[in-house]
Amino acid sequence: MRWALPFLVSAVLLACGEPAPAGPGLTQAEALRLALRADDQRRLAFAEARAGPLGDYFSGPALAGAQRRVDSLAQRGQRLEERPRLRCLVHWRADGSPEVVLEVRGERRLAAPRQPDPPWASFVRQWWLRLGLVGGRWLVTADLELPPDRWWPAGESCAAGPGML
Repeated sequence: MRWALPFLVSAVLLACGEPAPAGPGLTQAEALRLALRADDQRRLAFAEARAGPLGDYFSGPALAGAQRRVDSLAQRGQRLEERPRLRCLVHWRADGSPEVVLEVRGERRLAAPRQPDPPWASFVRQWWLRLGLVGGRWLVTADLELPPDRWWPAGESCAAGPGML
């Protein structure tokens, strides 16, 4: 059933006319590098509650969703800060539109005007990304924070302990 959620998102994107990837494919290393950079940019945007250059890594529904979350944080005067300790690839699919699932482990906190320096709490999340070729560049065209019941098994790279991709 792990395929059901990404399949549903794919069906919606196709119905909405999201550009299908064309041209040269991505290698696993290139897709992972893009996913890590997108994660860095998204984390920075949430921590500063401003979008910054999200368009350098995101397009379509992924960009709109990230922008909505940034706008929501900014309206409330909040910042979502994360300190990742480990990021690893737990799923990769190259055929069709490439997909990546990152597992991120670390600490996070939600800072607000009344609590500008809250304590840090541990977290683990898996982030699914669909990549597409848009205007000649590979970008994240769809993404989803996976609920725990949809998580992919963590491989040896995630079980290895401290470290970071």
